[in-house]
Amino acid sequence: MNSILIADDHPLIVKSIFSLIREVFPKVTIYTASNWKEVQLTFIEKIDVFILDLEMPCGDAADTIEHINCKFPKAKVLILTSHTQSWVFQGLSELKIDAFVSKLSEPSEIIEALVQLNKNQLFMCTEFKRVYSYIKKEITGFEQLTKREKEVLTLILDAKSTKEIALDLSVSENTIETHRKNLFLKYEVKNVVGLVNKAMGYGNLKRVF
Repeated sequence: MNSILIADDHPLIVKSIFSLIREVFPKVTIYTASNWKEVQLTFIEKIDVFILDLEMPCGDAADTIEHINCKFPKAKVLILTSHTQSWVFQGLSELKIDAFVSKLSEPSEIIEALVQLNKNQLFMCTEFKRVYSYIKKEITGFEQLTKREKEVLTLILDAKSTKEIALDLSVSENTIETHRKNLFLKYEVKNVVGLVNKAMGYGNLKRVF
């Protein structure tokens, strides 16, 4: 690991991480950026690790990370964010992300992440491990649905009514209502809004099917 880019629109965070890395990895070249446009300006350099805040001005996180994946296939991407909700995984599921670190993590976790990335290992901080474990638990629940329940859930997520689902599956509306009630029980929700919110909150369900 010869070069690192730290990108965050909060100068205090950039300076803190810069000092932390410099102390542990004194020979590494460190670049900084405060927005996505500045990140792209570093593409003329060889960057080994990109430490990226998700919410920065002058660009889009997913587009920039996708460009990094294409231009620097061997480069590592470390996401540094204050958000540890499941949408972070969901929104970036198509991209190559090598490490997730919460801004609430101990400083030692940033260093551990870099050590693991240097060994070509993936890394998740303690908080992201907790969130990921919860997501996996939910996905396991998806896989325990019956084939018909999965079909009904897919059509519910496509915003189809009970009548439309019944026509699509060639069954009665009462049968669809029974499947719907079973889905409510399995997802521990009380209505369709809760079902959709919970289902869509843990990744792309159609992949599970």
